[in-house]
Amino acid sequence: MNQKTLRFERFLSEDKTKATLVEIFGDSNGAKTRVENLIASPVVAEWQKRFEVINFHVFGNINQETRAVLEGFNATFHNYASGFLKNF
Repeated sequence: MNQKTLRFERFLSEDKTKATLVEIFGDSNGAKTRVENLIASPVVAEWQKRFEVINFHVFGNINQETRAVLEGFNATFHNYASGFLKNF
């Protein structure tokens, strides 16, 4: 697992026909490393056969190198505006 991965979770719809993956990284380079590792993995071909990506959203400000890699996934980018995270 990438050391900059802070969160990796999968959520399934009630009928189990749709999944949502949430991945959070310490910085842009962590996200870039994750995607590069996925692309290089033999698992990616099997993953593409089994799943159809409907949406790919990237939240937060990222560097240009990471953005260039993620654009290949037809990602929608959302820059950080405001808010807070409360740890319970």
